[in-house]
Amino acid sequence: MRIDFKRILCPTDLSPESDEVLRYAIDLALVYQAKLFVCHCVGSSPPADESRIERAKKLIEETIRDYMSQVRAPALDWESVVVIGEPAYVIAREADERGVDLIVMRARRRPHTAAPLGSTAETVSRTTLCPVALFW
Repeated sequence: MRIDFKRILCPTDLSPESDEVLRYAIDLALVYQAKLFVCHCVGSSPPADESRIERAKKLIEETIRDYMSQVRAPALDWESVVVIGEPAYVIAREADERGVDLIVMRARRRPHTAAPLGSTAETVSRTTLCPVALFW
């Protein structure tokens, strides 16, 4: 059985740690010649305005452009997805709606006392239909 990813989703919180995971997602998309969706969730409080959404899209584009110039890879088929809402549910919804074959995301290390609350990565892993590759 051959695994073939055609659509990959990579959530990002626009942090340096998320940028590291995004580089893995880019590499996977290049190897599999897959379309990459880079998803950022803008919280609804304070109300998200168009400038926050555009700023997030610009940061995503700069991160991808910088990495692609370093690896000198062929063109990457990608799209930024900036949406409003709770990340765990938005990520799973976007993956399902876009027919994603793999989610590549960061899992945060949290104190033991916070474990019963669950995490975004944990919720996504439980609620989406596709595999989730987690990076610490």
